[in-house]
Amino acid sequence: MNRAYLLLGSNAGEREQMLRDASIELIDALLPSYLEIDSLENAVNSSEVIETEPWGEFEPDANGGVPEKFLNQAIMITTELEPQQVLDICRKIEKMLGRGEEEHRGELSQVENGHVVYKSRCIDIDILLFEKQVRTPKGEMWRSVEVCSEELVIPHPHLHKREFALAPLAAVAPNAYHPVLKKRVKELLKDLKRNA
Repeated sequence: MNRAYLLLGSNAGEREQMLRDASIELIDALLPSYLEIDSLENAVNSSEVIETEPWGEFEPDANGGVPEKFLNQAIMITTELEPQQVLDICRKIEKMLGRGEEEHRGELSQVENGHVVYKSRCIDIDILLFEKQVRTPKGEMWRSVEVCSEELVIPHPHLHKREFALAPLAAVAPNAYHPVLKKRVKELLKDLKRNA
């Protein structure tokens, strides 16, 4: 069994509805159907929705003004799927909810004067961390994994720099382990706030 830790974000359109729709679709697609209802408490966990300023530089909205703030939410879902399969499902759900295919071909952002300029989006689903359940002499435990491919990097490479990702993730899984930085999520959040 595996655990996928995801971040949902939206700063365009019906933001709250987008997060609700994405959560429902993700649970339906990732959660094994055989899990009993009384087991769902441990199989799915989501944070409160938070509103944050866009991170980085964003292009103006359609009227030339400042883009909407983001609504963000972290969600943990137990799944039998592997990281690449989870990524494929996330992209399929983003597309189904209205995110354009061009955003996945690198047009989500552009470089202007040496700066990355992001575009607003109706839904964004990122894989922050991924854990596998393993057997040890002391019993079952969850172990964070690393993935580094052309399409997917886990842990998310900017996780430790983004409070809008760390804060909701810490609400869902404060003790989840970052296998590269060798720290728990709650420690990463504390470090980020201290250095802000």
